[in-house]
Amino acid sequence: MNADEFNKMVDSIEKLTLNDRSLTVTRESSHALGQGFRMGFLGYLHVGITVDRLRQEYGSEVDIYTSLLTL
Repeated sequence: MNADEFNKMVDSIEKLTLNDRSLTVTRESSHALGQGFRMGFLGYLHVGITVDRLRQEYGSEVDIYTSLLTL
């Protein structure tokens, strides 16, 4: 993703968080993946809805890497 696409994604996520207070977002950076976001959702349905909204409303493409912690 180039800088313009990343800035577009930043704007898109900021707009989403205005309407969805249950979505938590933290900017992250790693050597392996580069810049990105750590996002918290209410469940898999919430993930699907958020990804669909990013694609349909803002024209953003999303790569999702999940990690689950079960106790």
